[in-house]
Amino acid sequence: MVEIIKPVYIKSPSKLCIYESKERALTLGFLHKCDQASLKENSPILVDLSSLEYLSAAASVLLLSTIQRASYFGPHSNKHLNVVLLEPNNPRIKGLLSNTGLMSALRCNKESDYENLFLSGSNYLTGNRPKKDSKRLSDHICKKYKLKKLPNRLSTAIDEGMLNVLHHAYNDDTHSFMKARWWACAQVVHDQDNNKHLQCIILDRGNGISNNMRNGYPEKVNLNIDSNAIEFAMKEGVTSTRIDGRGQGFEDMKHPIELSCEQDFMSIQSHKGEVRFERHKSTPLQYLDSVSSTIVEWSLQFDE
Repeated sequence: MVEIIKPVYIKSPSKLCIYESKERALTLGFLHKCDQASLKENSPILVDLSSLEYLSAAASVLLLSTIQRASYFGPHSNKHLNVVLLEPNNPRIKGLLSNTGLMSALRCNKESDYENLFLSGSNYLTGNRPKKDSKRLSDHICKKYKLKKLPNRLSTAIDEGMLNVLHHAYNDDTHSFMKARWWACAQVVHDQDNNKHLQCIILDRGNGISNNMRNGYPEKVNLNIDSNAIEFAMKEGVTSTRIDGRGQGFEDMKHPIELSCEQDFMSIQSHKGEVRFERHKSTPLQYLDSVSSTIVEWSLQFDE
């Protein structure tokens, strides 16, 4: 007789956002419950998105990584049984999740599904071959939005972001599904003045920049604050391996902002810290709740 495992019911808050303190706490609390049930308790989960009214881009990628990971590591060998999703009731949000490809991505549970995200022109993608996937991601964005090339050397920045996932995000003994695993969202959005902005987010669920910096520089006590560790990591020549000649990659990641207009930014979040880089300044932020990941986001205004 096959044992029937009752899924753990987890309801989403009405707003999923990691930029505002109140929404961040609710969002990360919700995602932590998903992780706790699937990864710690080895239970299937029933995720109720019916009350969802707002979803920020960074939170959507974090949600995607949480759901896909739960699908893979749940108790059922038939992975679609490990996560059941209740779709939003709000027609606008339901349409948004459908049109951007997020709902389809949330239901992926095997390699052919992940590959089809590229083929279908989804805003949401995942993979675990960062060296090859960085070019695929850049080409995917150009094809989807009919661009000859990405603005402001963003393709080079994406390459470096992916190399960081490959070399620094995960331990050697990480499970094959998670080894070098990244998630991304790439889309064109309009601001209040109808200017176009290319938004690109790359996320991994690895050790985190701040942890790597603390391990590489144990003598630097101030790195215990995550935002300090991110700022330190972004300095030219700094690398957690402390090998001379390394540590240039973050400079390439910042380069699109240095070539851009005043409204553009790059943000890096790691655990409880965030640093937002704009053309002439950087702003560190420290939160109470951890994103349990590293999230790199670029927002670049452009003309086609």
